[in-house]
Amino acid sequence: MACRSGEDKSSDFGMLMPLPTCFRASDKYNRAMATNRDLAQMSRHELIALLTSASCETLSLQSERDSYKAELDDFRAKLDRAFAERDRLRAIIMKLQRHQFGRRSERLSPDQLQLALEDLAQTLAAIEAKDEAKGEQADGGNEPKQDRKPSQPRNNNRGALPEHLPREHRFIEPEEKICPCCNGALHVIGEDVTEQLDRVPATLKVIATHRPKYGCRACEGAVVQAAAPERPIPGGMPTEGLLASILIDKYADNLPLYRQAKRFEREGIKLDRQTLCSWVGKACFLLEPIYRYILDDILGSPVIFADETTIPVLDPGLGKTKTGYLWTYARDERPWRGDRPPAVAYIYEDNRRHDNAAKHLARFKGIIHCDGYGAYDKGLKKRRPDPDGSILIAGCNVHARRGFYDVHKTTGSPIAEEALERYAELYAIEARIRDCPAARRLLVRQEHSRPLMDAFHLAQGAARPDFRRQRFGQGDPLLPLSLARPLPLPW
Repeated sequence: MACRSGEDKSSDFGMLMPLPTCFRASDKYNRAMATNRDLAQMSRHELIALLTSASCETLSLQSERDSYKAELDDFRAKLDRAFAERDRLRAIIMKLQRHQFGRRSERLSPDQLQLALEDLAQTLAAIEAKDEAKGEQADGGNEPKQDRKPSQPRNNNRGALPEHLPREHRFIEPEEKICPCCNGALHVIGEDVTEQLDRVPATLKVIATHRPKYGCRACEGAVVQAAAPERPIPGGMPTEGLLASILIDKYADNLPLYRQAKRFEREGIKLDRQTLCSWVGKACFLLEPIYRYILDDILGSPVIFADETTIPVLDPGLGKTKTGYLWTYARDERPWRGDRPPAVAYIYEDNRRHDNAAKHLARFKGIIHCDGYGAYDKGLKKRRPDPDGSILIAGCNVHARRGFYDVHKTTGSPIAEEALERYAELYAIEARIRDCPAARRLLVRQEHSRPLMDAFHLAQGAARPDFRRQRFGQGDPLLPLSLARPLPLPW
């Protein structure tokens, strides 16, 4: 019932829960407007109160709308920042996966990323195993484990295990070989063979060498005994096999000597790290002639690959690591069916000066395939014009393409895009002549690859203003570099 003038205004809402003033007025307004008769019966003061409450509610809704709009703008800004961060992380991951040797990859090794991915994969595998165990409990164990299939296909290794591995065959026969239907004898009609990869842990053993002494019964003046066999370390206990295992663990598997000492201790053998260091140092001395032979054999080849990379080196005086450099020289003639076997040798230096290349390659004559580091150009500048000791620098197209790829992914440069298209054509030519003899490769490259690279060289060297505006447009990040300094040809 509508309120009369002067009556209690709360009589119509006596059965309702107390509400804020704005909502009580709004509810009263809605009820009063239900019929024109009720509205006509409202007094002037009630109408003013209802209009005031409606205005109050409108202002409140507008304030809430503005607040929600500000929150939406804030969320959009956060989402944009999240997308930018995602794109940045994706770019870093792609760089690490391509094994690029820039500053970022020096700060964070790709192996560190692989460790994080391994931890994630292990966690997912543990969760899957837990889910499978719960599924087995729900089934009551009626279904055999080997018959169960994972809900999702796993990224496991496929294919048979290598044939050169020794195999241990185990036969599992049924408990009864009598037919359950007629009690007749059963015969073999086939079999299922499954293979598992097992590992026999490395075992240590002691080789006791006995050298009997023989004497003469008649004269008792002569004693005959076999000479003692030579040992890799005079007076030392390790054999060649043990030394090889320690060196492989240290240098190939990155297992420090103090961890190897703990592993020996678990086997009940006490070997301190100083002893292992002594063994490694003496073994390296024994292997040095082999290293020198490999390095001389590589530098005696007509074509070699050269590169250098950083390596952290302990600096005991400062209590931290310093940067060392491994200069790498390699030979691989397999792509053109060469006669020489592949080989690689490393030379450690504590700096990256240009004279290192001149010192390492003092006796080399031939072609060096390398990146654009100035040590191979400026460091060997005096020998390059000499016909008797000439060295020809072959630029690396992989390194050259990488710069265009990075710029194109970052800025979408038309110049970089055109360069990638030209490199795609060059790679297609290289794919056709892979594993072909050197003469065939040279013929195809001169006929197809050289015109392609010559045209690319001319396009990069064109510096006409109309070429800048019409072909590449304004603001291309590669334009000043490409027009001012043409790319060197790889021959």
